[in-house]
Amino acid sequence: QYMNRFENKVVVITGAAGGIGEATTRRIVSEGGKVVIADHSEKKAEQLANELTHAGADVRHVYFSATELQSCKELIDFSINEYQRIRDLNIEKLDINYFDEAFHLNLCCTMYLSQQVIPIMTTNGGGNIVNVASISGLTADANGTLYGASKAGVINLTKYIATQMGKKN
Repeated sequence: QYMNRFENKVVVITGAAGGIGEATTRRIVSEGGKVVIADHSEKKAEQLANELTHAGADVRHVYFSATELQSCKELIDFSINEYQRIRDLNIEKLDINYFDEAFHLNLCCTMYLSQQVIPIMTTNGGGNIVNVASISGLTADANGTLYGASKAGVINLTKYIATQMGKKN
């Protein structure tokens, strides 16, 4: 009954190389899911990924530290870069329904978080906003149309924020 619950789905699992995370990874894979194995133990993550890949699973492994905010961002970017081609292909084949999701994840969240922090920074006498985009926002490739366009939006939004708010810093 649950055999293919995760078919055509990408699941990011943190702490995926051991304990409950590993058990969850194995279960999702057994039900057809593609898994990003995110763990602070790169060696264990790589070993599990190799084992599951050898058995025919579609998995990727990446270093992840829940105590580092930059690691959280890198995990999302890694996952999108690895699996964006599920719906975000070249312009002729992309899933237009993915547009809202790609732009919400990459651009809307950046704008919203900036809007939330700017008043606090202003009250505190200044600060810095560092948005991390992708080379895909500057250059084009054969795939990743919406991802690249949304990352270009992040880059340009960052310029607008700096132009408009820099004088208050």
